[in-house]
Amino acid sequence: MKEFKFTINGNKYNTEIDSNDGKMYEVLVNGTSYHVELEETKTLNIIPSKAPAAPISSTTKVTRKPEAKNQSGKGTKIKAPLPGTVIKILVKVGDTVTAGQDILILEAMKMENNITSHTNGKVVSILKNRGDSTLEGEDLIIIGD
Repeated sequence: MKEFKFTINGNKYNTEIDSNDGKMYEVLVNGTSYHVELEETKTLNIIPSKAPAAPISSTTKVTRKPEAKNQSGKGTKIKAPLPGTVIKILVKVGDTVTAGQDILILEAMKMENNITSHTNGKVVSILKNRGDSTLEGEDLIIIGD
């Protein structure tokens, strides 16, 4: 089994690749197993080991379930302005925040980006953990009244 580290759109992936028959490979990406078929055009078709409800694409992310936190979903959603990796969460559930306050640091293209609240309120839910990858527009934190 060979181990590789990929960075795709700023997201880091640890992989282990095990050859089955020269055309089909078993690939472990951040702990999730996929069966991958190598075509003559050098394009990889990703086939999950467990059938998902919807097809997956090369931008599918693999994340851990966030630690036990309130995830009611009510309130103002703070979204990722660009794809990246959460490197620091500056608030916790229950904290009171003000508009313009830094609440999270997102690393993208080797740069740290301060994510700020654009509303006043209490942190209702934190949807990401430190080290999680995120896509542009993905919810990071929910701030309620």
